[in-house]
Amino acid sequence: ILTFLVFFPGIAGIVCLFLPQQRLRQFAFAAALLEFLVSLPLFWTFEIGRVEFQNFASVPWIPDW
Repeated sequence: ILTFLVFFPGIAGIVCLFLPQQRLRQFAFAAALLEFLVSLPLFWTFEIGRVEFQNFASVPWIPDW
């Protein structure tokens, strides 16, 4: 989820560059709405009072290291 939330706005912005003016507003609204809906589970699962990291993605950079 986090990777999507980080990269989707940039991808949607690039797509907006190639859309006709008539479709631009609808696409931007749909992209923002999708971003908001995808972020809701992170809001609901966040625990106030926990000291450690929450909702993080752990990906090894060099698997054999």
